[in-house]
Amino acid sequence: TGLERYSDNRPVTFAAPHGGIDFYITGPLIGATNTCAMQFYVAFQGLCAFHSDQDIIMPYKKKASLAKPYSTVKAVQAARMAGLISVAFSKIATEMELPFGGYGTMGMCNDISGFVDFAINGQTMAYPLISTGRYLSHFIRCITELSGTLKDKVGMEYAVDDIQKLIHSIANISSDLHVSPSAAKSSITRYKASYPEAFFQETADSLQILNEIAEMYESLTVWSRVSRYL
Repeated sequence: TGLERYSDNRPVTFAAPHGGIDFYITGPLIGATNTCAMQFYVAFQGLCAFHSDQDIIMPYKKKASLAKPYSTVKAVQAARMAGLISVAFSKIATEMELPFGGYGTMGMCNDISGFVDFAINGQTMAYPLISTGRYLSHFIRCITELSGTLKDKVGMEYAVDDIQKLIHSIANISSDLHVSPSAAKSSITRYKASYPEAFFQETADSLQILNEIAEMYESLTVWSRVSRYL
């Protein structure tokens, strides 16, 4: 994580959690007899898309909700944004001939679903976020080009508006690759949200260290001073 206890340099570690946006669909065509459960994320094979929401049920893999359920309107908007992000992800990975279809290099499941959640809610609680500036810039370039293609097409007004929200999201989303003091608060808050229960002693120890770091920063008002000068 880049964070550690300062008394003995004991590092904060994490077991990388899977992240995605769940969609539960019922209606006359899909989910008529049973709820259709889907999840949006980028898989390690590089497929950025909607996947069947099939998870192995284990205590340490229990889902943790990182946001309030979307309204129907926001859910439709999120699905539309997911489609736009999928196009951009696949296009960039193909153009740059990235290994694993861009997975890991351009970001992981948390990053891609985090873009959408940030665009909807103005923040994301996913941890970790590992997209780098280079590929975030390519995302913005690609979806800006997509906006130019869609803006004159009938019925694409909502998509063009969604692209502007995604650009803001991608430009402002946090990164956990380099945890500076000014970014530590966000990283700690999102780490704790992603691990509401500690199933491993390593996680419990790491959460304790994070609490100690947070208390130290709060007592020194480091975050308020740092943010004031940024």
